[in-house]
Amino acid sequence: MKSMLKTLGIAIGILVMLIVGTSLLSQAGRAETAMQTDEDSSDQRTVTVTGIGQANAQPDQAVVRVGVQTEAENAAEALSENSSQMQTLLATLQEAGIPEADIQTQFLQLYPRYTQTSQETTSTLAG
Repeated sequence: MKSMLKTLGIAIGILVMLIVGTSLLSQAGRAETAMQTDEDSSDQRTVTVTGIGQANAQPDQAVVRVGVQTEAENAAEALSENSSQMQTLLATLQEAGIPEADIQTQFLQLYPRYTQTSQETTSTLAG
C-alpha cells in the first residue's frame, strides 16, 4: 500500500511539475512576444507536454463477512450456543494468521421463532 501511494505521489508530482513548467514557459513566451518587434512576431513558440502515470501494488487488505446462526428453545440457550460457535470461528481466524485487531463484530441479532400451520390464523411462539 505504501509503495502504491509513493508511486502515485511521484506521478502526481511529475504531473504538477509539468503543468507549472508549461504555465511558466507560456508566461515567459508571452512576455518575450510582447517585447519583440513586428518582424520577429512571426516566430511561434509552442510547448507540448504529454504525461502518463501508472501505479501498481499488491493488495494488502480483504474484507470478508462471516457469521454463525443458531436456533434454540429460548434466547439464553441460543445466545450461549451462538457465543460458543463464534469463539470457535474467531480462534480459527486467528490461527490462520489474522490479527485480533483486524477482526470486528458488527452486530448480533436475536429473533423469536414462530410457527404457523396452514389451518391456523395466528402464529405460535416456538423458540
